[in-house]
Amino acid sequence: MLQALGLGAGAAAMGSLLPLMNASGQEKVRPRRLLLIFQPDGAPARDWNNVIDWRPQGSESSFSLHAIHAPLEPWKSKLVIPWGLTMTAGGAGEAHAYGMAGLWTASTLNGPSSGANFDGGNGSRTGWGSGASIDQIIAGAHGSGMPYERAPDDPMQETPYRTVELGVQCLNPNSLNRMIYAGENSPIHPETNPRAAFNRLFAGVTPTGEAPAIDQGAEQERTERKAIVDLLKSDLTRIRRRVGKEDYHKLDAHLEGLLAMERRLNQPAGPADPALSCTVPEAPVETSGRGSDYPAEIRSMMDIAVAAFSCDVTRVMSLQLSYAFSHILHSWLGHTSDHHTQLMGLETSSIGNRKRDSGPLSGLV
Repeated sequence: MLQALGLGAGAAAMGSLLPLMNASGQEKVRPRRLLLIFQPDGAPARDWNNVIDWRPQGSESSFSLHAIHAPLEPWKSKLVIPWGLTMTAGGAGEAHAYGMAGLWTASTLNGPSSGANFDGGNGSRTGWGSGASIDQIIAGAHGSGMPYERAPDDPMQETPYRTVELGVQCLNPNSLNRMIYAGENSPIHPETNPRAAFNRLFAGVTPTGEAPAIDQGAEQERTERKAIVDLLKSDLTRIRRRVGKEDYHKLDAHLEGLLAMERRLNQPAGPADPALSCTVPEAPVETSGRGSDYPAEIRSMMDIAVAAFSCDVTRVMSLQLSYAFSHILHSWLGHTSDHHTQLMGLETSSIGNRKRDSGPLSGLV
């Protein structure tokens, strides 16, 4: 129809661009995000005689949190706390090994091979996991309502990193110490140095409120978009005089979309949506990876994760705290035995009871 009206190539191209232009005039919403967090060896579900039930108490919409979840009280209305999960994925090795491999992949742990032969606990030998983890599957998907609307091979990605893998004192790569997989026999190793993670993720990121450096390429693109908007506005005005009244509302809607785009293009350059509250934390101090550095490194990695989301550095992330057989000594809590031993069988002098390991899933909160 546009060519029949003799309005030229600019108006003809407008026919295919109008839906996009109209959509661009709408307010952007913050994207969906995914963060997987692992803590080792579960959480105490009982002492030797008494069950420790840390489920919320009450109804679905009105409930009280157990002390283990007390820090989450301000966000209680947004929480979903699953209970009674059972992981059926098994495989080579013992529970800690195939638990790590199956935790986010729901796949079995392979037996040893020429390229991967690890101690899977209690003398059992293992290889790597046999499937992709859920974060990688989600990051590979795209479309409306997902973290990414563009495909992984799109040359214009929405974030600098499709996924980010962080860890704290995860030790050397083997089946007990890795939980994220790109696919079978393809573990992804987390960045465990907070300073290195900070330097890599926030290079070139401008916090909200600071004057960004002028990007000449971006300014040129901005100028070209303004020119296209001006052309389309002119064509719309001419078309409006030559169509029936029943089409007025469609053209008015397209014109409003173009005007909204023009308003945004005329605004001073700044951080793009959805990074409206981008705050970069202080650079972490260098640490040596000793057990006593564990709390500080966790805090640094959590700060980095929050900032990476707020600055839209990525939308899919994992944070692995320690490893399946965690032997970190939590001395800052007054413990004298390492974490795994403490949960498995430390006799308490006050009550003479034992705490029992509750398995790899119970600590997912």
